[in-house]
Amino acid sequence: MSTRWVPTQLVMMLVALTLLLAAAQLWRRQSGAQPRPDLFGSSGVSARPWALASVGVLVGAASGLLANAGGFLLVPAYVWLLRARVREAAATALCCAPFIALPGIVVHGLLGHIDPSLALQLAIGAVAGSVLGARLSLRFQAIRLRRPFAVLLLAFGIYFSMRVLNSTS
Repeated sequence: MSTRWVPTQLVMMLVALTLLLAAAQLWRRQSGAQPRPDLFGSSGVSARPWALASVGVLVGAASGLLANAGGFLLVPAYVWLLRARVREAAATALCCAPFIALPGIVVHGLLGHIDPSLALQLAIGAVAGSVLGARLSLRFQAIRLRRPFAVLLLAFGIYFSMRVLNSTS
């Protein structure tokens, strides 16, 4: 991945930093800390539209640069910045992912960056994994999802950091 406007190493290091900060925030958040009940849930979203739009613009820009659907950035953003519950943040990110991915699919498809056979094989596996993951999430209490998700973000943050450090040396 490269862009003529933003150095690849800078983008990757910002992603790594975001993941590490989100992991730390999720890990240290007290189990008794109350998420904002008015953000997600049956009453709908009542956060300030500019706050939600700002999160969307930032994640959308990063997703366009990174050629992904943004879920790994949306979930931490919802939990960390908007104080949503992990389960609601993940479900909401799933709803946003197709809209975030579509412009990237078009642009990268036009640029010839997509391997259709590989994409189809991965999509089949991802659908199966998504069904399994959704069923498993119903069996866990939301509070138990927070720390494993923090560990996953930490692992990705370390991985991204190591890739950036290894590519600059």
